[in-house]
Amino acid sequence: MRQKAIQVGILSIIALQMALSPLALAQGASINDQRLVQLYSSLQRNPASTYVQQQITTERERLRVLIDDELNNSINALLSSEKNPTQTPYEQERAVVTMLQSRDEAAKVDMDLLKGDSTYYLNASRPAASGSTRITASYPEFLAQQAILEERLASTEFFLKLHQERFQKLTQQQQIEQFSLLITIGQYMLVIVVIIFLERLGRTTLFRAIKNRNRRYAVMKIYTGLIYVLVGLWLIIKLSSEHPDIITSFAIVGAGIAVALQDVLKDIVGWAIILQRRLFSLGHRVSIGDVTGDVIDIGLLRTTLMEVASRAEDDIHRTGKTVLVPNSCVLRESVRNYNTTSDFLETQMQFYVMIESDWQRGQTIVEQVLKEETDAYFQKAQRQQAARTHHFYFSRESHGPRVFLEIGDRGVLFTLRFLVPIGERRSVTSRITTSILERFAAEKPRIHIAFAFFRESHDEKGIIT
Repeated sequence: MRQKAIQVGILSIIALQMALSPLALAQGASINDQRLVQLYSSLQRNPASTYVQQQITTERERLRVLIDDELNNSINALLSSEKNPTQTPYEQERAVVTMLQSRDEAAKVDMDLLKGDSTYYLNASRPAASGSTRITASYPEFLAQQAILEERLASTEFFLKLHQERFQKLTQQQQIEQFSLLITIGQYMLVIVVIIFLERLGRTTLFRAIKNRNRRYAVMKIYTGLIYVLVGLWLIIKLSSEHPDIITSFAIVGAGIAVALQDVLKDIVGWAIILQRRLFSLGHRVSIGDVTGDVIDIGLLRTTLMEVASRAEDDIHRTGKTVLVPNSCVLRESVRNYNTTSDFLETQMQFYVMIESDWQRGQTIVEQVLKEETDAYFQKAQRQQAARTHHFYFSRESHGPRVFLEIGDRGVLFTLRFLVPIGERRSVTSRITTSILERFAAEKPRIHIAFAFFRESHDEKGIIT
């Protein structure tokens, strides 16, 4: 009696646990084993009855539908956005998979516990071991509980497989979303690289047929600028349509970008000032800080100069080297443009004529030579000044080639003032000197130069020219 009371107590505890657990064998009032117990009892009495076997199959199908409905209700409760408004689909699906896995594991545990009763019923002739317990009270009840657990396992595994596949897809989608920004940036960078390659290929192949250097440079600049403007507009439209919040993101990180790229921004501002204020143009000879050169390209960030060596202000020549000057230098350095008013600079020559020579005739000859050699430069400089200084408060001086005379200790000092093209002082003065010497020698009597006066000028390195 005592042993039977212990068994009944254990069975009651197990039944209570099964009733309280969401994974119990009989969840819900509608899922019970009474009908199956009766059918299995009838089958035990009449094993060959096909009608009873059919009824058992029908009852199991009904219980499977009830179990499916129960699981559906639990799944829908977890997927409900009203009950879980803050959860993402990924988090909801993860909760469903976790719930189904827990139910599947609990059902398998219950099945393992139930298998202990099968040993008892298959060996009913043997006496029960001391202290052994049974979950079911009879063999028909064992079969009924086993059938319910089998249907529950089949239903749970079906839903588990379905939602595991969905959860896997959501996991992959979330991983893709996490790296979508990097993937998008990589795609845009690839497109930009391809566009840059095609732009350079087109620039080096399409415009070779344009023989005029200035026209070719202008067309190439327009072509390049148009390509990059269109690419920039395309990027803005594409990003704003696919990522509406990206403008807000740019505003948030804008301050950091401005600090990190302040030198780049200064270069862009300098480029705008160069173009807007017309500080210099292509072909102009300029000095930016301590660098002097001819402008051969004006880029968005850098201005390229063909470097010249400045030995004297009116005698500068190219070295053959290029110098890239940041555009931001125009914001803090002085800019000297030799071509602002014209493409010519005024220079001078000096020499002595002996007082005994016909210095008056010499003056006439020198004035004729200067007019012949440099008057065309003066006329062109006048036209350029009129065209280039209309937006300045500029009072033009009409000084052509001039000759000044002074009495010196070696004779009459001739000072010649005239215009020369920038960078051509030596070649022009050489022609003027040759012409003056030839005409002085051809005069009767000959005009004698008493002493050549070499004007010394030092550059910053102390080189005498």
